[in-house]
Amino acid sequence: MKNQIKKIIIIILVFIAKGILWRYKPKIIAVTGNVGKTSTKDAIYTVLKNEGSIRRAEKSFNSEFGIPLTIIGAESGWGSIWGWIKVIFIGLEKIIIHDNTYPKTLVLEVGADKPKDISSVAKWLKPDVVVLTRLPDVPVHIEFFPTLESLIEEKISLAKFMKKEGTLVLNADDEKIMKAKEKLPFRSFSFGEKEGSDIRASNIQILEPSYFSDGGLAFKIDFDGKSFPVNMPKVYSKGYVTVALSALCVAYAVGMNMVTAINELKNYETPPGRVRLIPGERGTILIDDTYNSSPTACEIGLEMLADLPFGKRKIAIIGDMLELGKHTSDAHREIGKIAKNSAQLLVTVGSRAKDCALGAMDAGMNEKKIIEVDDAVTAAESIKDLLKVGDVIYIKGSQGMRMERTVKLLMAEPEKAHELLVRQEPEWLNKK
Repeated sequence: MKNQIKKIIIIILVFIAKGILWRYKPKIIAVTGNVGKTSTKDAIYTVLKNEGSIRRAEKSFNSEFGIPLTIIGAESGWGSIWGWIKVIFIGLEKIIIHDNTYPKTLVLEVGADKPKDISSVAKWLKPDVVVLTRLPDVPVHIEFFPTLESLIEEKISLAKFMKKEGTLVLNADDEKIMKAKEKLPFRSFSFGEKEGSDIRASNIQILEPSYFSDGGLAFKIDFDGKSFPVNMPKVYSKGYVTVALSALCVAYAVGMNMVTAINELKNYETPPGRVRLIPGERGTILIDDTYNSSPTACEIGLEMLADLPFGKRKIAIIGDMLELGKHTSDAHREIGKIAKNSAQLLVTVGSRAKDCALGAMDAGMNEKKIIEVDDAVTAAESIKDLLKVGDVIYIKGSQGMRMERTVKLLMAEPEKAHELLVRQEPEWLNKK
């Protein structure tokens, strides 16, 4: 019965979303990939928000529910039938009564948990710009697809249904994306570190805040025969170079001045649960990367931890990576090997992450520097008494592991959890 009601609500929401798109005809910028969708969507919004009326998907609204909700401009009804009735009335009102304030541009995130999740949306969404971020070898949700190729095809389907005059924005460093481009006869722009990228990054570094520098991520881009410096003072991960480049590439594609776009990018701040620095207990620094996890994202995070120019001791708290199917054990062992070179202390959380501990020991990490626990709360409790001033603690795990609970217990100001952490809505907090 519950599934039937869900299907009916989705059908109604999609019908209303189609009506709103027909009524207002906004430009649609759609982002997909297996890494960095939300961060990229937020960076695009940051760069474009002063160029005109624009709306982005809130949080990670990238599903059959979330995309229509963003188009409608309403919050989720969650488990309340009256909440969904309210959403439906808000949407119908926008179709019937013209809203002069409706945004001219929508920046949407499109995800796939299972086959046809993207293609079924793309058929009616018909984006103007499609951004393909990255397609790693062992992506999250792979266990629900028969092959890696089938998952890649699902992601690429967003571009296949783009408007004929649309624009592709492609990660030139991803061979799978560039190979897929051959099947997509659209105007395109590329970004990356590879020679030949339309916007190319080099001289990538992480700067420590000082009298002479705001700190953060800094690099140079080569574009249209010129070079420009880029600085993102609130970002401390080299993994965000791809995020920044994709946003600048979109700005170029829609005709924005590049210097203006670079200046706007300085205001970018990572979303909750995505490599956000938070003050911790006892003068520590927490790196909250708890929104979700996949092998590629976790690897990027651990490499960032190793590269940070500050921190007396580095600690990694790594939770299970879910939905990896047959890749589960090998993927966790590989992350453990990387953790050995990134952290002086490793805490693994969950049954699958025990393979991280094994991988770390295989790589030569002292068994005494590894703590294995079963859940996020115990993870925090296991290291509280071990913390010292200047420790930097990187925390990551799949959504189902609820690793934000670890962050909250280690925060210097846990009363700020609601504004700084992911999954702080009552619906999440009430879940066990």
